[in-house]
Amino acid sequence: MMVLSRFWILLLGLLLGPVAGPVASAAAGAAELTVYYPVAVSGQVAQAIQAMNRDFAAAHPDVQVKAVFTGDYVTTKQRVMEMAGRPDGPQMMVGLSADLFAFIDHDLIMAFSDVAGGREDYAWYNSFYPGFLKNSRWNRKVWSIPFQRSTIVLLYDKRAFAEAGLDPEHPPQTWAEMIEVAGRLTRRRPDGTVDRWGLTIPCDRDFAYWVFQALAAQNGVVLADEDGTATNFDAPGAVEALQLWLDLGRTHRVMPAGFTSWRDAPADFLAGRSAMIWTSSGQFANIREKADFPFGMAMLPKGRSRGTPTGGGNLYLLKGATPEQQQAAMAYARFISAPERTAAFSISTGYVVTRMDGWQAPAMTEFIRGFPSIVEARNQLAFAQAEFAVHRNDEVVAVLNSALADALEGRRRPAEALRGAQDKAAAILAPYRTR
Repeated sequence: MMVLSRFWILLLGLLLGPVAGPVASAAAGAAELTVYYPVAVSGQVAQAIQAMNRDFAAAHPDVQVKAVFTGDYVTTKQRVMEMAGRPDGPQMMVGLSADLFAFIDHDLIMAFSDVAGGREDYAWYNSFYPGFLKNSRWNRKVWSIPFQRSTIVLLYDKRAFAEAGLDPEHPPQTWAEMIEVAGRLTRRRPDGTVDRWGLTIPCDRDFAYWVFQALAAQNGVVLADEDGTATNFDAPGAVEALQLWLDLGRTHRVMPAGFTSWRDAPADFLAGRSAMIWTSSGQFANIREKADFPFGMAMLPKGRSRGTPTGGGNLYLLKGATPEQQQAAMAYARFISAPERTAAFSISTGYVVTRMDGWQAPAMTEFIRGFPSIVEARNQLAFAQAEFAVHRNDEVVAVLNSALADALEGRRRPAEALRGAQDKAAAILAPYRTR
């Protein structure tokens, strides 16, 4: 991701405190809180976290926060599992919101609402967007706090729209419009070589399920139940959604067929090789920093309905934390999720502001003036589903990803591929439905 511009570094410093140097030392006898973050040691996300931690240390000299940057979500989860029960292990972590059932099944976490369950505490929990809380709540408890959260959005090149005779302020609103607009934006040479695709829907093999969930949601399908015990892969609307995905590349020929990396799609957009892309809202800061042309953000087009999954990481409270550390963790979670801090974190990183009043923070209000369509990431949360999450999630996701690859690469028809995935998922989840 791009380094922050000087303006935004200064803004972040004003809002959150200094962005460089170690976390300020706490008073002797302070509660110690070790927090694992799935980010690299350097970069703008790490800078933003260190800034918040320095500010927290100044406001809470009775708590010492040790930040451990673990690099990615998979490594973070592995390290937390390895350190479980050890006195030198972490008390908090930022983990994938979709890993909730995995953390519960491994007995790694405790519910925030078991530590703080009063009226004021629930008012705080309810200040976050319901779309983000869907991956936080289970069995009438709040298990995690939204932190670095994202959703899939449509970015479009206004310059390309104008060149094609399209209204730069009217991105496609439906699947039918998306196909028609993408066709007009696709630019081919006489020999058939494509200079610019009208659309790119990126998809790494390990994350095919995320795009598929978006398409299924837009067609009125929820792929998993709230208890994480059943899937709905082969619903007619899901089969139809996968067929659309396949047809965009092979029949309508308005986007590359098969797989395009999540990393390649933003690069293609910036280079003018794709006029519209679906991408994580977490890519916004990077693209805004690099783009030398006007572009807009929009909600994903709808089939029968609007829809997108959420994504990203939540704060978790780990078992083994002492009562003193639990209270320190609550203070820390409240502090870094304050409205002005969620706004500043969003501006500097591209993650979506996680709570409703964060969008009214002065810095966010000013930011919206410079890029009004950023509010579409917020507006889309009204139609957002919880990111796909079930028990034994990694196994079930692998089954679904394999079926999607079979369909997208022409080895099996969508209905056949999804029926097979549904049968395998049902077998994996059978023990959890009898509890």
